[in-house]
Amino acid sequence: MPSRSGSGPSGPSSHGPDVTAALDRLYAAPLDGFVAVRRELAGQLKAGGDVAASRLVGALAKPSRTAWALNQVARKRPALVQAALDAHVTAQAVRKGGDAEAMRASARAYRDRVTEVIALATQLVHEDGSELASAQSRRIGATLQAVATGGDPGLREALMKGQLVGDVDVDDPFAGLELAPRAEHDGPRGTRAAPATAARSLSHEPSARHGATDSAAARAGADAAARQAAERERQARAQEREVKRARLAALETEAKEARASAREAEVTATRAQSEAERARRAVEAIEKRIEEARRDLRGDA
Repeated sequence: MPSRSGSGPSGPSSHGPDVTAALDRLYAAPLDGFVAVRRELAGQLKAGGDVAASRLVGALAKPSRTAWALNQVARKRPALVQAALDAHVTAQAVRKGGDAEAMRASARAYRDRVTEVIALATQLVHEDGSELASAQSRRIGATLQAVATGGDPGLREALMKGQLVGDVDVDDPFAGLELAPRAEHDGPRGTRAAPATAARSLSHEPSARHGATDSAAARAGADAAARQAAERERQARAQEREVKRARLAALETEAKEARASAREAEVTATRAQSEAERARRAVEAIEKRIEEARRDLRGDA
């Protein structure tokens, strides 16, 4: 069951307009400036006579870096976060139907939406002057998973308002999103035995047959677990590659902007040098005329 560690301020809709505005400003602040903004807002509320609100704001915990990043994505692109949550709900619903191709497609769509959220989170953290490690990127994905599956409206509301204070834990960040049906057959490939029918047939087999069936079921379960573990690892690597691509794109954009600024500075410097040269020549001409005027004055004497 997901942990409530990521929930935001309790009952945000019950706060007055001053507190609501303060919370919105606080969670939109740069991560390094959170404490200073919190102190400022608590002081303003206290000076305005709302001591209870001042204490509430002053007691709010500083978000983790991953929660802060996810908050900023929710604030700037709420539809992107909503799409990731909806994609997980869809993937869970499709899984109940047992259609392998539909399961793969829905799981792929969910991973794509999560990758988009992580890519934007990585960019926003970079713009804030820091970086996200691979493990932190995976925690963002796990938090989205936990919020989508937890059924806790408070967590979902805190996320969509951009007011999470920490990561939300889930036992298995890929639970319910297997890319192939569970192994439920011992016959030829592509056939599946109905569980009830299999149970009835086993009730009439000798004990040796029971042992063989149990062994086969154990091997099938182990194989399925191994496939799921391999798939999770593949998903994690793919997600990490997408994050790295997003980071590279952000760096390339930054380099392009830096080159443009350098060219502009060079043009400005060249223009300033030309203007300085013209001013120098004007000074020399004026000094020459001053010398001529002095000579004329000495000649009259």
